[in-house]
Amino acid sequence: LLNEVVPYDWHAFFQKHVYEVADLPPTAELARAGWKLVYTAEPNAFIKASDHLRHMNNQWYSYGIKIRKNGTVTSVREGSPAWQAGMAPGMQIQALDGQSYSRDTLNYVMKQAQHSATATAFLVKQDGWYKTLDVNYHDGPRYPHLVRIPGTTDMLAAIMAPHAG
Repeated sequence: LLNEVVPYDWHAFFQKHVYEVADLPPTAELARAGWKLVYTAEPNAFIKASDHLRHMNNQWYSYGIKIRKNGTVTSVREGSPAWQAGMAPGMQIQALDGQSYSRDTLNYVMKQAQHSATATAFLVKQDGWYKTLDVNYHDGPRYPHLVRIPGTTDMLAAIMAPHAG
């Protein structure tokens, strides 16, 4: 149907832009819209609200994992430090560098790792078995934020504005 309007390889277009997961965020497209992606040590409002409502700890952009309040890993990002160490969904984090797991312990250990070349020891439990995974990550807490580029037109605001129909 689209080909009747504009001839194009629409199958390939939708495969690339809709169905495939991009390796990197669309930074060039964001810049053209007047925004840039930055990472800070503070969670953005969406992650804060989502973590609170779901009783989760989203460390997707640092270790590459999402964790339930009880330490159970729900997701592991392919290629992330946790993935490279062998972390998998369903594992339950018991301890970090010898300290009982909690959200506060994870944050403390992550901040300490910024000043060390040693990997963080995650003691995990899976199917009744315990093992230690050495997660090599030293960049501290990391959360994405969109920030306006001064002196540019805010195209996202124009896109999101109500339009008369």
